[in-house]
Amino acid sequence: MKRKFDFLSKQIRYPSGINKQLIIGSLTGLFMAFVLIILEPFDTNNFSSPNKTLLLAGYGIVILATYMIFAAADQQFYRKKKSRWLLYNELISIFSFFLFAGTTMYFYNCIVISKVNISFYGLVYFVVFYTLPFIPILGLLLFIIRQRLGELTPVDQPGTVTLSGINKNEVLKLRREDIFYIKASENYVQVFFEKENSFQNTILRNTLTKVEKQAPFLQKCHRSYLVNLEKVINIKGNSQKAVICFENEANEIPLSKSYYKKIRSAISS
Repeated sequence: MKRKFDFLSKQIRYPSGINKQLIIGSLTGLFMAFVLIILEPFDTNNFSSPNKTLLLAGYGIVILATYMIFAAADQQFYRKKKSRWLLYNELISIFSFFLFAGTTMYFYNCIVISKVNISFYGLVYFVVFYTLPFIPILGLLLFIIRQRLGELTPVDQPGTVTLSGINKNEVLKLRREDIFYIKASENYVQVFFEKENSFQNTILRNTLTKVEKQAPFLQKCHRSYLVNLEKVINIKGNSQKAVICFENEANEIPLSKSYYKKIRSAISS
């Protein structure tokens, strides 16, 4: 029987990347400026200034700047989650953003709009009565935009690994025991694997460092190679000049001096 709040653990999309986050921050800031200038909530209509429109639009700029700072920290947390983003992560993230945005808008309000002293009581009052009421509308808008621009990270089944390139259509899902090695060449990597009883390879636009994070079970044996030790049958040569040998039709690949002892020891054990 499913627990009451299991839906909060549902995997959802996440807008990874600075360009997407900039779009989201800009749209959120524009919406905030539109609400304050056109709809004039919270007695905004009583605010009088020859530069009223410009000053109110400043809240939108504050929202944009706040969102971009927040997004930098948000994406770090996303990476620590190993790129698997759940509904409760998103809800906590959005609520945290509003608390942060409420603080920055309070400072803007005190320094630029009202020109009053900053106080802790004033901050709490502003966040509770002027920021949190925006969550039902602006929070829902933010959630929808993030979902539209986000992508869903594939969840690997036990024993499988997903290798992806920079382009969205570059996705290669394999059983880990079918991968032989990966070779880097400039801005590309070439994945060598066995499929349907034949030795094949596929090119992905990515760096070896990023691919290594996608498949941490692979071992670096050379500055341009990652190797699956389960497929290695022998090492030829010595520490000065060695190559790794595989079963089936796989080619030999170089084993550099820097990794010789580590790889030799791992294979022996």
